[in-house]
Amino acid sequence: MLFLREHLWYFAPDTMRAVLEKTGFEMVETRPNRVRFSLRNVFVRLGQYRGWVGRAARKAGELPGMGGVGVRFPIGEMVVIARKKKSP
Repeated sequence: MLFLREHLWYFAPDTMRAVLEKTGFEMVETRPNRVRFSLRNVFVRLGQYRGWVGRAARKAGELPGMGGVGVRFPIGEMVVIARKKKSP
């Protein structure tokens, strides 16, 4: 959802695990990072699209109170917990 040009690399969990193992770490856990946005922010983002979706989102974003209603959802980011491997 938020592929940004300033981010040079994106990692899948399997790729992150391989990178960690090559550098002496082991992956303990991964989970999606859930981000909180107001409904107004969500509608502003959707309002950038053309067609009926954009038009409907722009109208919905104008409704009173949309800035105060928060929603949490995954946007493609992940939290990775890793630890240094113990020496044999």
